[in-house]
This record gives sequence, structure tokens and C-alpha cells, in this order.
Amino acid sequence: MSQDRRGRKGRDDTIRTRTSFDRPAAAAATTEGGERRGSPLRSPRVKACTVYCSASDGLEPVFTEAARTVGHLLGRRGIDLVYGGGARGLMGEVARGVHVEGGRVIGIITERLAGPERAYQAADELLVVPTMRERKRLLLERGDGVIVLPGGIGTMEEFFEALVGRVVGEHRLPIGMLDVDGFFDPLLAMMRDGIERGFIRPAVMELVQVHADPEPMLDDMLRHEPAPIDEARFFGGAHPR
Repeated sequence: MSQDRRGRKGRDDTIRTRTSFDRPAAAAATTEGGERRGSPLRSPRVKACTVYCSASDGLEPVFTEAARTVGHLLGRRGIDLVYGGGARGLMGEVARGVHVEGGRVIGIITERLAGPERAYQAADELLVVPTMRERKRLLLERGDGVIVLPGGIGTMEEFFEALVGRVVGEHRLPIGMLDVDGFFDPLLAMMRDGIERGFIRPAVMELVQVHADPEPMLDDMLRHEPAPIDEARFFGGAHPR
């Protein structure tokens, strides 16, 4: 795990944890010819990745397929999935995708949402916490990188919390955004407008690796070497026009 994440000693006593040791063995990550699939790119820094995404059912296939692909990619590369613990929507797709490839799934969900989201009982580790605040804290602490998939207001909040934490130096996690079917185009346009109007520093956009395709997005995120924040570029002086 990255050493720049906040410690959690003494903070986890409110968490109920269920670890699954009897989940049926996942299908071997092999090609049709029986050979082990290769891992195009790995990072010694990223052993686990936090994924923010929707738990809604009935989404267009383009979104569910993208989430499933992200799960496959994480599983093939031996990167643990840390996510919101749901079995529905994109949450369920990415978790099952990881398991199909023999990967490990860590779910973190609140007591209240465990029912509506139908907690993913096959998770290798399922943490049930009392509040959203605790859930978000652990989601950010347990990952070595962040991937943002399409989602609702909860996903948006999680993305901006991770981004602000990176800007103010609370962590150095790489952040990837999968812009499936232009889903995030309006959000990115809003951020660019904020830059034009002087509310957001231009350097902020450098902290997010945005791609329309899952594999290049993950590759760029794994290649990214998060550097310390340059206060002059992110905070100091007049807004550069």
C-alpha cells in the first residue's frame, strides 16, 4: 500500500467484516488455447484499486460492458478491487468481472445500503460500516489508485473528494476516469468552464487520466507517477489566463 494514505489505526472498531474463504474457485484466467493470459502493464505501486461507479440496474449495455471489462482487466493484472460492495448495476458487473479472472474483491458498504444494493456476498472481504462517511474514508484508504466509472451523485461526490484530496496533498493516488459513451463530457466541460472563469486551476486537469477505452485508461493510470503538489501551480498567485 502507498505510504502517503492516511492511517486508520484505531478507527475500524465500528466495522463488521465478513471474509469469504469458501467462495468457489474462479475460472482460470486463460486463453482458449489454455495458456495464461498476459499482463500488458503492472505497477508495483498499485496492488489494489478503488472503483467508484453506479449501483443502478437497467443501464444501457455499453455501460455494463465497460464495467465488466474493467473488472476483467483488474483481475488479469492481479490488482485487488476495492469498491462499494454492491451486487447490482455497474458495481456488480465490475466485481463479477474481477472474480471471473481469479482476482480478489473487497466490498465496503453501509448497514443501510446493504439491503437496497444487495451486498455482493461473494466478496472475498465485505466490510459493513455504519455511515457513508466511514465508507468513503475506507474506500479511499484501501486502494492504491482510483478509477471512476459512470454513476450518479454518489459517484460524483466520491470522484471530487478523491480529486480534492489529491490537490490538497492528502494522498498521491493516481486517478483514472472512464468516459464511456461521452458520459463525463458535461462534467469535464463544467470543469473547463470553471478554469476559464478562474474558479479552478488548470493544473487540476493533469491529475485525472481520462479515456474512453478501459485498457488505455488503466495503462495510463498505472504509468502515472504522482508527484508532490506544486503549490505555485495549484494555489499561488493570480489565476493564469
